[in-house]
Amino acid sequence: MPEAQHGLLRQWPYHGHRPRMGNNQEFAMALIKCKECGKDISTKAKICPNCGAPVPTKVNPTGIIKSLFRIIFGIVAGSLLLMFLFAKLANNNRESDQQTAAPPKQEQKTEQPTQPKISDAECMKDIQCWSERTLYDASLPCVRAIERMPNFSHRWTDGFLEPKFSRIRWIDQSTGKITFIGDKIEVQNQFGAYQGFIYECDFDPTSKKVLDARLFPGRI
Repeated sequence: MPEAQHGLLRQWPYHGHRPRMGNNQEFAMALIKCKECGKDISTKAKICPNCGAPVPTKVNPTGIIKSLFRIIFGIVAGSLLLMFLFAKLANNNRESDQQTAAPPKQEQKTEQPTQPKISDAECMKDIQCWSERTLYDASLPCVRAIERMPNFSHRWTDGFLEPKFSRIRWIDQSTGKITFIGDKIEVQNQFGAYQGFIYECDFDPTSKKVLDARLFPGRI
């Protein structure tokens, strides 16, 4: 019987005698060429049975990929663990430094001496002082009295923080009655055009009432 049949080589490893197997089974192994002698040898052989040359083993790429994955995973896990340990150590050092640090000195608050409040009698001697004291009570009643006067539409021209009253004068200094004057309003005439007007409001701080209001064309 020939040694090779259908590209396969029957090899009997025990000194050429054929092992007995049931049901007429035979060993069939894949063959490769020996790089030294060129004979057909089994892929499972470690050395060539003809010349004794070692048979190169195939490298399994799946095993290499698994090994690289394990190495990369170990490096990443180790880096994360080191970062966690460093952060915990730094936090502990910061807390210990805060605990050992000396408490800051409390600044002593020095109370500023408060100026004595000027009485109404003293404030009435100065029209600027009296107008500032009474303007808060006079603003809203005077504005409402002025807005009721025009027969046509009107609009205020002052800004958000701009005062509506820029001038003042005494009516009766002994009683504190005062006139507030301004020109931050425009009134529509019969032709539909807006014209600047001057307004005056006489105010009594004692009763907090408007005594009189006047409106006439012009600018201060």
